[in-house]
Amino acid sequence: WRDKERLSENLADISHQIKTYVTAISLRLSLKENMEEGEVLKKQLAGLNQLVEHLLTLSRIDAGVLVLEKKPVDVYTLLSLSSELAQEILLERGQKVELPNHPQTVFSGDLDWSVEAFLNLIKNCAEHTPAGGQIRVRWQENPLYAEIRFTDGGKGFHKKDLPHLFERFYRGEGAQKDSAGIGLALAKLIAEQQNGQLYAENTLDGHAGFILRFYR
Repeated sequence: WRDKERLSENLADISHQIKTYVTAISLRLSLKENMEEGEVLKKQLAGLNQLVEHLLTLSRIDAGVLVLEKKPVDVYTLLSLSSELAQEILLERGQKVELPNHPQTVFSGDLDWSVEAFLNLIKNCAEHTPAGGQIRVRWQENPLYAEIRFTDGGKGFHKKDLPHLFERFYRGEGAQKDSAGIGLALAKLIAEQQNGQLYAENTLDGHAGFILRFYR
């Protein structure tokens, strides 16, 4: 019964978010006068497609039908792939993801789905980092877990947002106007499906950070 209730809630949220995108696209179409408008429409449609994919993934996780692999995943390879997929956003903002040459770190998980989670974290960091800024990533391992830390170049999370960052459809202070508030919730769920935990913090130097731990 609870699964059906969650599905109903998700579908209601899907309907609301899709209507928001469709309304925006319809307005753009009515005002379209040049090729630049066409590019804007393409981005909005891409956002709509990504939203639907994310919501479908959430529904699969809720229903317990999302099956993830358990194979050795190299953290540097995972981060490199995730950064490449975020290149369009990073180039638009003149940002870079700093990936130092750490010793090899491996955890047991699913490479493809981990890329999805890491991509959402990088996108969130990019949204809150000033143009031309840098996103720092560090990782290490110990007998208990492999740990990856993401730090943006922004001003940190608002205190009132910290307890709610991983809630579905939560949009905190400074969120992009076209953000649906799903990426962080999805990243956390994907981590948990791989015996992992995702946390948010404000770093000592005043930036926002994410800590991701995959337990042995």
